[in-house]
Amino acid sequence: MYSGIPTESDYKKLITSRKYLELDNFSVQFLEKNKPDLSSYASKWVSNPLRQWSRKWEYPYVFDQASSVLDKKSSAVILDAGSGVSFFPYYILSKYPDARVHCADYDSKLLDVYAGINQKSERKVQFKISDLRELKYPDGMFDLIYCISVLEHTDSYPEIIKGFNRLLAPGGKLVVTFDVSLDGKRDVSLEKARELLDTLSGTLNVDEGPLVEIEDAPGNLTTLVARDLDPDCLPWKAPAWLYRVHSLVKGKGIISWPPPLTVYCLCLTKKINA
Repeated sequence: MYSGIPTESDYKKLITSRKYLELDNFSVQFLEKNKPDLSSYASKWVSNPLRQWSRKWEYPYVFDQASSVLDKKSSAVILDAGSGVSFFPYYILSKYPDARVHCADYDSKLLDVYAGINQKSERKVQFKISDLRELKYPDGMFDLIYCISVLEHTDSYPEIIKGFNRLLAPGGKLVVTFDVSLDGKRDVSLEKARELLDTLSGTLNVDEGPLVEIEDAPGNLTTLVARDLDPDCLPWKAPAWLYRVHSLVKGKGIISWPPPLTVYCLCLTKKINA
């Protein structure tokens, strides 16, 4: 799968593909098996993260990039940065049982969630409470770091990206995905997204360079496209007027709903001499 913004046509092909259906089947089984442990966490976001509009593209994208590392080094050490909790690191281990997957998140309540899931899992994930700005791991520990839809929720991404670079082994991979607000009403605006790309490409080597331009172009995947395909794939469940009132209170004016977003995916490599 390619870096940049997915097109509507490629998104439609993916979500009916064997690759996606296998992920979805694993996710459903994972959720059912771990339902008691996930009940409180699921209420904070969505019951099945894979079926959220952008994750339908992001998880397969990240898995493809992870596979490119693991096919060469099956014992690779991986970090899921800002992990929350999902089926995804366990899916990686189901395909590459010799890999070592670490998950880091600032939410201390996830300690018990991971403990419960690991107890029922043949292959276990190592979870650590850690702020992305101060990841407590040795330098050069990871062959691969992935960070799925996290950086748009922080204004500390230069510091976080510098930390990722420190933790990667020379030649290690960083895979990043993030939402982009096409009207600038939510995180991250087109301008901020371009700044984020500049920071990433200034720190690590872009695998497929040059960078694909971030723009609102016809044929790109957006929340509006995803909604028309499946209204349930959007994470916002309250009435639209509540979100509009909230926007007015925050001084962002009247907004369209759902917010027009797209998603950007990128794979980078740590410089050998870094």
